[in-house]
Amino acid sequence: MRVIAGWLMSRSGFIALGAALLVAAGLAVVGLVMAQPSILILAVCAGAAVLVATMMVLAATLLSVRAQLGALTRAGGGWTDATVQRVMQHLGDGPTGIEERVRRGVARDVSALLGLHQLVAVGAEVPPPSGWAATPQTLLAMVDAVRGLPDGAVIVECGSGTSSVWLGLAAAQQDRGITVVALEHEVAYAEQTRHALRANGLEATVEVRVAPLSPTVIDDQPYSWFAPEALDGLTGIALLFVDGPPGSTGEQARFPAFPLLRDRLSDGCLVILDDTNRRDERETLSRWMALDGRGRLRSGRELDRATSLIFELP
Repeated sequence: MRVIAGWLMSRSGFIALGAALLVAAGLAVVGLVMAQPSILILAVCAGAAVLVATMMVLAATLLSVRAQLGALTRAGGGWTDATVQRVMQHLGDGPTGIEERVRRGVARDVSALLGLHQLVAVGAEVPPPSGWAATPQTLLAMVDAVRGLPDGAVIVECGSGTSSVWLGLAAAQQDRGITVVALEHEVAYAEQTRHALRANGLEATVEVRVAPLSPTVIDDQPYSWFAPEALDGLTGIALLFVDGPPGSTGEQARFPAFPLLRDRLSDGCLVILDDTNRRDERETLSRWMALDGRGRLRSGRELDRATSLIFELP
């Protein structure tokens, strides 16, 4: 592996990786234009191969770092054996090492993307699930859940983007009157989402509502949340995905979603809070679970960096 990784780190190796990425992108474009799922799956597999090669480069780099740490220990210079051992354990080959975590993450994302393309036919460009967007595993869980929603169900998103398109595709292909409403406080971002929806012919299925953040007080605590008028007509919500507002707008910025929408949720509603790998969202989740009032939330399952819950009426 070291020989291959060493070649990949060379100039010719980087050129080969770049060429492979271009091939994967070309296959994806051809698959979208020709609406051929088999070509799309081939593109995903090609992209996965590039990711595996990149992992090999990372592994070689980690081996080099470990060797240098060992040299530092032997040479002294303030590095204690205990310090180096802790660093090497973090970088190592075990189940908690960086290399293994990267490998598991890549495998999880590739598997989920393949599952998404098996469940949903994609006919145009879809924004990639990267950055702050929902992860492929979270998207797959929601798309799969759409298939079990009742006729005429309403899906609500706090935030908009990649998930809006995938949910819209899943709802439209069910052809049972399921609709999606996405609340978005940034005008420019709302327009980007609308552009992606138009490209996929989803204007009649997904509505993006521009909802400026306004002062909201819950239990004497101030928040900035979507303007109340953005909630007009929202009833019988069967799936609620909370991926906004962003944490930069205030502490526990997503807490208002459940207390302000709970009276609009249907019995058995699937509630998914994104980014529960962060402290704010974990605290929000705990506070939601402890709230009294109409219905309660029951723990669901962990979805990569999101958590799903079930809303139940007495």
